[in-house]
Amino acid sequence: MPIYLIDLFSDIAAKKVTPTNIRFKVVLTGSADSLPDYEYPLKNYSGTHYSGKTSYLNFVMPYSVENLQAYNDRPNGDIELYRIIDIGGETGETLIATGNPELTNFYKGAIASSFTMRATKQVTNSNPKTYNLENVINISVTTTGERIFEVVGFNDIKAGDDFIYESETITAEQIVMIISTTNFTYKIKELI
Repeated sequence: MPIYLIDLFSDIAAKKVTPTNIRFKVVLTGSADSLPDYEYPLKNYSGTHYSGKTSYLNFVMPYSVENLQAYNDRPNGDIELYRIIDIGGETGETLIATGNPELTNFYKGAIASSFTMRATKQVTNSNPKTYNLENVINISVTTTGERIFEVVGFNDIKAGDDFIYESETITAEQIVMIISTTNFTYKIKELI
């Protein structure tokens, strides 16, 4: 991880703010239906990611006829979530999650409307890496003894990777991400 990201995340932890130079985009792929990809604006996302087991992803997007039609036009598409970081004019894009989408519900309110897509996919981390875990703001313990590390800022740890925390090497069994337009939470559950 480049040093400026570490400095950025340290600054986030100290100020408890969401950086404006990290954003997320949701894409519904269209190549399987001979169409271009379609980018949705993201209201929020929650996902539970595993390696070698099914991951569960939920995307909430603003409702519009165009957004719904894009889904109907791409029945064979995958939904993809990307993290985009822009620092000093350099932009990096990382695929965070992908799955086979299905519409699950619609919400129509007086001020705003939205719809939810749920996706599942089994992905195996075939190239596990080891990362230093930084900016831990909370550690909780499950009833079965696994620790859950909550961190500020995104990192590249995936389920199946190892991370080093206070000189201990730990395998990440589960990654839980919750993303909104104003905040994000990243929790890593250890494998024991």
